[in-house]
Amino acid sequence: MGSAAAVASGMVDFALGTQTAASIIRPASFCGIYGFKPSFGSVSVAGVKSVAPSLDTIGWFARDPATLGTVWSCLTSRPTERMPSRPPRVALIKTDQWGACGPDATRAVVAMASDLRRRQAEVELVELPAELIGLADEHRVIMAYEAARSLAFEHRNHRNRLSHVLCGLLDEGRTTDPTTYDAVRRRITDARLRLATTFTRFDAILTPAATGEAPLGLQSTGDPRCGRIWTMLGLPSVSIPHSTGATGLPVGVQLVGAEGADGQLLSLASWLATTYA
Repeated sequence: MGSAAAVASGMVDFALGTQTAASIIRPASFCGIYGFKPSFGSVSVAGVKSVAPSLDTIGWFARDPATLGTVWSCLTSRPTERMPSRPPRVALIKTDQWGACGPDATRAVVAMASDLRRRQAEVELVELPAELIGLADEHRVIMAYEAARSLAFEHRNHRNRLSHVLCGLLDEGRTTDPTTYDAVRRRITDARLRLATTFTRFDAILTPAATGEAPLGLQSTGDPRCGRIWTMLGLPSVSIPHSTGATGLPVGVQLVGAEGADGQLLSLASWLATTYA
């Protein structure tokens, strides 16, 4: 959240962050800036204190997609890609978290679909593949199980210095049956294979970035449900500022790309940004 706020306020041009559930995409939406979570494993996590090794991903924030691309090139030594030569093909997927999103979030996605169509993009409403139904709700199984092992030293020796929320997660992870964890991992593999067929037809998936505006107060950093499934699948995703909600706070949308198609997704974000230039 601090990295996103620093970028949004103009203190820095870009800032790094990490995403284990939705900690790049969600704060970018709340702050009205761009946030990028690359494909899992494409950016080294050396030096990062791990929470859930199969989920933890380095990402970053910027006020424009060109800067996202520059950081991507610097961190991966890959060249930035030119903007697409044709209008993109986009799948609008209402995941099983759609019903939990507020009207500000769903309205932004529908409006973005209209914006894309006005620019001659092909946008098709696509049903959530069966292999993905309910998968986001099992994110906690993976996160708790792995966190209990990554943070075992802290949990055992400094429990009184950890928050009740974190201790609860670690306690849960310690008692999670390994066969339950393994079953969710197999579901993730099946979902990746199924979703790969979607990307043979589409360049990106359009979906909510967050459930709505940033929550009031300091008790919560917001609901991460809109980012969980894409983090579990290891897919690149970008939060794009779009509109404001009922109280005037920013609301973004999320584009998700195929695994390894990070450059293509960033070029699509740049193409789309010209809509609002």
